[in-house]
Amino acid sequence: MLKKDDFYLRTGDLMWCNSDGFYYFVDRICDNFRWKDETVSTAQVAEVVMRFPGVMEAIVYGVPVQGYQGRACMCAIVLPEGAQLHCKAIAEYLSTLLLPHAIPQFIRIVPRPQITDTFKHNKVVLQEEGINLVVIKDPLYWYNRDEQCYLPLDDVKYAEFLNGKAKL
Repeated sequence: MLKKDDFYLRTGDLMWCNSDGFYYFVDRICDNFRWKDETVSTAQVAEVVMRFPGVMEAIVYGVPVQGYQGRACMCAIVLPEGAQLHCKAIAEYLSTLLLPHAIPQFIRIVPRPQITDTFKHNKVVLQEEGINLVVIKDPLYWYNRDEQCYLPLDDVKYAEFLNGKAKL
């Protein structure tokens, strides 16, 4: 509790405190982006993704996609070592809990998140890499709305995204 002469610094960070009194960074307040004329809150999407069984961490950010207005929702996920993404199950789960514009269009499996000097997820590097298969060596999936499933992003589909011919 704050007492007389206490002070605080408003950083714009959303934190939570566990029962031992330790504070943890959750996300930036108002960290959002636009996709197809809708606002997507990274904190809200990450919260839903984190509840999916086996997801240890979720970093949500927007990436540009050729031929589309705004930024598509992308999520970097940390899974336990040796675990695989259940593509159909997570797609069904996310489509029931998120509005269509907030469903991650891309999921990237990362071994561990990059952390800044202030212990925040480094979204800048992830955003810069986007869906670029030339630099990304991690497993990368795209959301096939027709099949309600995440499919691996291969060179053929990546070329369609580069040419603005892929359907999201």
